[in-house]
Parts: sequence; C-alpha cells; structure tokens
Amino acid sequence: MLDRAVHGLNADFSRSPEMPLNDAYLIRQCGRGLAPGAYMYQRDQRALELLKAGNFRTTAGELALGQELAADASVAIFLLADLSPILASLGIGATGRRSSRPA
Repeated sequence: MLDRAVHGLNADFSRSPEMPLNDAYLIRQCGRGLAPGAYMYQRDQRALELLKAGNFRTTAGELALGQELAADASVAIFLLADLSPILASLGIGATGRRSSRPA
C-alpha cells in the first residue's frame, strides 16, 4: 500500500509517471518487526531507511497538527512534497506568479 501511495501518476501537471509528487516518511512508535524511529520510504528499493532511532511521539503529534491519534499510533505516515519542482513544471516561480511560457 505504501509503495502505491508514493508511485508516480499520469497527470497534466506531471512530466511523467516516474516524476513522483511526494515522499513517504514514517514515525514508528512500537510493535514487532521494526525498531522505533523515523524512517523514509525509498521507492526505488521498496524499502524503509532508518533516518534516526528513538521515540518521536511528540514530533508525530506536532506534524499531525496536534492530533493525538498520530502521537498514540504505532506508526504514523506522512506524505511530504517538495513543491519547487512541481511549481516549476507548471511555470510558477518562487513568487507564486505564473511566468510566461509557450503553450
């Protein structure tokens, strides 16, 4: 399921399905099979990379805008996008204004 969530898609704003729109980060709290910590899903390897081991319950709650569910969950998944290349592909610059580009 995680692999499908971060896979590219055909869309008018995407140059190709290989251009992913987001990256998946996980905060693992407890359970069997995966140590507590912050992880990034490496889509090309279909694997989780441990970024930092430890307890990140408070951070998970803050990233979820204060929702206790993310802080209490055994795992919280966050899909984050780097908007710069996405906006650039649409011809929108850092000012938020569309630049002139050929149709």
